[in-house]
Amino acid sequence: MKTTKTLLVLALFLAFSVLAQSLVKSKAGILVSSGDKLLKLKSNSVLKLDDKYRILLQPDSGGYGYFVMITNNKAKLLTNSKAYKDQILAYPPKGNYEKFPKKGDYELVLLYSINKIADLDKLFKNNPEVKAESFNKIFGALKKKIKQSVTDDSQVNINIAGNVRGDQNVQDKDFLKKLKPFGTKDVLILQYKIKVK
Repeated sequence: MKTTKTLLVLALFLAFSVLAQSLVKSKAGILVSSGDKLLKLKSNSVLKLDDKYRILLQPDSGGYGYFVMITNNKAKLLTNSKAYKDQILAYPPKGNYEKFPKKGDYELVLLYSINKIADLDKLFKNNPEVKAESFNKIFGALKKKIKQSVTDDSQVNINIAGNVRGDQNVQDKDFLKKLKPFGTKDVLILQYKIKVK
């Protein structure tokens, strides 16, 4: 009887520790520089060709981040990297902003997982740009598997104060401080559909 209780307690402890490890919690968003304004990108946004963006992710635990841009029939891996607790994973990494190459429809996908996503690593192993169809097949299977319903269409407008515009690190931290963390099991997925005119 004593052995059974001990095994039961041990099994419960292991079950709770495994569940706790698979919870993914992070702050993530896309900062847009539009003229002299800095604001948070929402999905289904319409941007001007001169607008620039910066992708930011700050996890509560170590894992792997993947940022992918889909346009027309191509999927381009912008970055994939190991991220550590409270480290800011950014694209572009050097404190700049990126312009969209031309007018059109774009989709930006942010993925964050505690473990590497082997299918994505394999897909982008030899080339950072692949057919969108190949990416969407893997992405669709991943979404179906995790059954996540996280969206980043917060109606709260986030603007960055003018006095921090010069220092990118301060600006990134200020932006992330204003975001609420997303929490999901296994993999965090955020999708942004954008039209550039």
